[in-house]
Amino acid sequence: MNKQLKENRPPLRLRQLVANEIIARDEAARSAERLKSEQSQPVYEIITEGEALALMDRTRQREEIIRCLALTRQYVIMPLDMTDIDEAFEIVDTYWPYVAGFKIGNTLQASFMISKRSIKALVGRIKSHGCLVFYDGKSHDIKETMLNTAKKVIDDLGPDFYNLHGAASDEAIAAVVEARMETIILGVSALTDLSDEQCVERFGVPREEAVCRFAEILLKMQVQGIICSGLELIMLSKDSRFDQFVKMVPGVRPPWSAKNDQKAISTPEAVIRNGATLAVIGRPISKPENEIGSPFFALYLIGKEIAKALAYN
Repeated sequence: MNKQLKENRPPLRLRQLVANEIIARDEAARSAERLKSEQSQPVYEIITEGEALALMDRTRQREEIIRCLALTRQYVIMPLDMTDIDEAFEIVDTYWPYVAGFKIGNTLQASFMISKRSIKALVGRIKSHGCLVFYDGKSHDIKETMLNTAKKVIDDLGPDFYNLHGAASDEAIAAVVEARMETIILGVSALTDLSDEQCVERFGVPREEAVCRFAEILLKMQVQGIICSGLELIMLSKDSRFDQFVKMVPGVRPPWSAKNDQKAISTPEAVIRNGATLAVIGRPISKPENEIGSPFFALYLIGKEIAKALAYN
């Protein structure tokens, strides 16, 4: 296993608890009961008041960590956009207890073409951990090509999510939706590295209006969800017709993380507060800023943001 991943891997006991989404029971009470049973002496003679308070503090901290990581397990999709296939397997095996699923991006898809390891094996590994699979192919072509590609991916891999560009023809989108079986089809609107000016150049309208137009098209074509930045979520939430959409939000960056190549970014708290179903978060977790330290602590902080958003709602 990659040395950095191994060093940042949290304790196995905590991994098991989070994976099963178990909220820790009162550790102080259990410790007291165990001591009472083993030594048959009054608890107050064994544990001092200071020791009991310290134990309760540790218990509360542990419970908060577990609750926060249970939230990342519910809302966070981690991208697999690397070229190293072995690293992709390591990422899945390391982070599966703390995220809802994994996104298999175009870069990794291309890497599998020249590898002896199968993309089907990776999908199987993800599913064996009870996580969601998002096949991020961003399909955009003529009808027959899009249909054949979608059928191949859906039949062979059975991903939970498969995406296509909202700029594709009505006929192409309709064909993919009809062939989807149990896979949820998501429509790509404006990519998160497009600035407002670039949206005007390409679509003739600013970013928000472009995304609104794509959403209208996807709704008309009975696509199940949309991929948009967090900046457009408020606009979509104002129209109840879009409530039925699965809203997958890339370009999510905690306040303490670098923007990298993203332009249309939002924080985890903001996107969950504004109605995101799932948030795609990668580098802030796998390569956090130096002041954050480990990926495990980054996940905890992201979970705290999600908790604040849910408390607000």
